[in-house]
Amino acid sequence: MTSETTLSAVSRVPRLHYAVIVAMTLFAFFWGSYGLNNDPLYFDGEVLSLGHIGALPSQPDYSIVDTLQSVAHWSPQHSPGYFVVLNLYYRLICVSNPAILRTLALFLGVLFVPMMYRLGTQAVSRRVGLIAAVIAGASFPFIDMLHAVRMYAPLVMTLAFVLGQYLYIVKRKREPGLGVWVALFIGSAAALYLSYLAIFAFVGMGAYHLLVVKKDRRWWKVTGVMLLVGVAFLPWLDVMIHGQNVRSVLDNPLNMNGAMLAYASMLSNGGLLLLGTAVLSAAGAVLQSISVRKLVVIWGGTALAFFVFHTIDPLVSTSRSRYFIVLFPASILMIAVGFDWLDKWRVLHRIRWKQVTLTVVMLILWVGMGLYARNKNFLNIYYTTGLKQQDLHTPYHIYLTVLPRYVSPGDTVVTFTGRAAAVEPTKMGISSADYYFSELGVRYVSFIDEYDPVDLEFARAQMDLVMHDETAFWLVVPQIRGDDNFVDYVRLLDERFIACAETISDSDLSITRYGVNQAACDDPESVRLPVPAQPPYGEAVNLTNPP
Repeated sequence: MTSETTLSAVSRVPRLHYAVIVAMTLFAFFWGSYGLNNDPLYFDGEVLSLGHIGALPSQPDYSIVDTLQSVAHWSPQHSPGYFVVLNLYYRLICVSNPAILRTLALFLGVLFVPMMYRLGTQAVSRRVGLIAAVIAGASFPFIDMLHAVRMYAPLVMTLAFVLGQYLYIVKRKREPGLGVWVALFIGSAAALYLSYLAIFAFVGMGAYHLLVVKKDRRWWKVTGVMLLVGVAFLPWLDVMIHGQNVRSVLDNPLNMNGAMLAYASMLSNGGLLLLGTAVLSAAGAVLQSISVRKLVVIWGGTALAFFVFHTIDPLVSTSRSRYFIVLFPASILMIAVGFDWLDKWRVLHRIRWKQVTLTVVMLILWVGMGLYARNKNFLNIYYTTGLKQQDLHTPYHIYLTVLPRYVSPGDTVVTFTGRAAAVEPTKMGISSADYYFSELGVRYVSFIDEYDPVDLEFARAQMDLVMHDETAFWLVVPQIRGDDNFVDYVRLLDERFIACAETISDSDLSITRYGVNQAACDDPESVRLPVPAQPPYGEAVNLTNPP
């Protein structure tokens, strides 16, 4: 690819490369920070993460052993490593606020950018490493995972480190020192304890090791280290097997075509044309470069293992497309190779203005597409958690900030949500709504309008189920709720209750006090219902019939 050796020390990084890497790392950090307190806890994922460390309401303090037991009992389909580190982090900061706990994934995950530079450098050249770092730093799905109380951002960073460390060992002319081998072992074991998904990356690395690497003494040492990684995972093996046996069956798994399209959509940053250009260019590089041809084994082995497993035992759906993140290190490396090769085509080499080459233009477009996809929810059909979540779920985190100015402990708060999962209890018996309303000390009633069409008679009957004992409450909804369905729902409430005062607008919320009569409005203390001592802290009912 270039005359520059891929085995030169990474410490001699050109100043321009340092500047770009730092800039892209900061870009990812600040872009990821945007969502720390901008999204409510999603579904059961983040709620369970808090539960595994004893950070949910009514939970006692959890030791490391308690966390391990919790994961083994409630989430055997997950490795325990992230939750153990999260427990230690929670003990260190002594704060259960999700926005603060999300910073663990942020601080660890942003290292994915320099790790991709290192991986690209070891695999091909510094130039490819630089391109890979830019692609990684602007990857929308990766940024999305930087602000979740989940293991995916640390996982992708660790996999990039392991793959780079492996290539450094097998390509190095001199025998690596002990520290290099220890780093490979620790990184590989950490990846496996972060998520079982790491196995797919190890399959790709193993295919490269078997088919490409010379079978010498160092080859056997690498094999021995990876066998030791397997031995280190034995204490958790029974839990993993049990987890796969009880793993929930997906209601709507993606077929192979859908899975491939979802993978391409996430990987492309919303720019399928850019991805197609990179793929075609990388295909040319494969035909002309033996070293690139060898790298395809890593990507191909990882992707093949993933999709074959998905065919046998469905792994991804539209709500679980985040699992594709395990393919990102090898995939981004191949995209970087494709962008790098654009400037080597004789026809395209002349398309430049001073130092602005076609590769630079492609990278600028890549970053721009990532920002556009984030703002326009371009990937929402394939990726339904994270930055876009406020469009889909009731913003309970905003309620927690605003409502203390109006409600009192013991009040009832009525809300609407477009997703039943926000109020459905997790395996631990507590929902996202329970978490937030327990902080307020109030009882809630949540109406779910997840489906169309609306049957007002059905909605009236459903409301009567949960509102027959209510005498006063606060109706709290985002101001964006102005659709016809919502207006009809408010009319149903108006049939039984009266508005005690004018609607209050605060932080994009509309807040209205309702009472069954004027006396209930004037004396709220006398009409409060008891708040449950244990979750659930309220009731939820669907106003629409599922299709």
